[in-house]
Amino acid sequence: MLLLGSMSVATHAATAQQQPAAPADSLGQWYAGISGGTSFGQSTLRSITEHKTHLGAQFGIFGAYKLSRLFSLEGSLTTGRQSQTALDCCTFWLDADGQRFSAPAIDHTCTYYRDLRARTSWARLALQGNFDLLSLITRPSTPWSLNIAPQVSVVTTRTKHFAPYTLNDQPSATLASQQFARQWHLGLGGQAALGYRIASN
Repeated sequence: MLLLGSMSVATHAATAQQQPAAPADSLGQWYAGISGGTSFGQSTLRSITEHKTHLGAQFGIFGAYKLSRLFSLEGSLTTGRQSQTALDCCTFWLDADGQRFSAPAIDHTCTYYRDLRARTSWARLALQGNFDLLSLITRPSTPWSLNIAPQVSVVTTRTKHFAPYTLNDQPSATLASQQFARQWHLGLGGQAALGYRIASN
């Protein structure tokens, strides 16, 4: 099967050399896709601490319009969720109203930061420009791409605190929780991506 597959690839490569550039390299090309991966968060509480790494998850959809080999404009919607806990250096106490104290306050129901677990869900609506740097030095038929993409986005987050949790990091049946109001943020950043086009689809 491996031999037959190698012969098929070699035959396809020889045929492709006699044909013009693939339609994917033409102007005015739309494309869409799905994405997924891990998600991490960092604020007062963090996904990565001295004792454990909490792996979150994220999923998204994206679509783009290819104006040229060099540039395409892409929009995406991504959502995810992750858990965070405190670092050992966080020696504060948090009350039910969200106020922070350096010691348990009288007449306040306080929770030690190291006993807190936060669960944050978020969504991001982003617009980015993809610049394929390899298009400047390679032929139109190349399957490789190297995209540099500046991005602007709107991000919404919502966090819930849980306290306490057990030693094996599983919430107890009598877990108390506190829901915080949704927040909105402006995101500025970018990404770099190395790609290889396996087929026209």
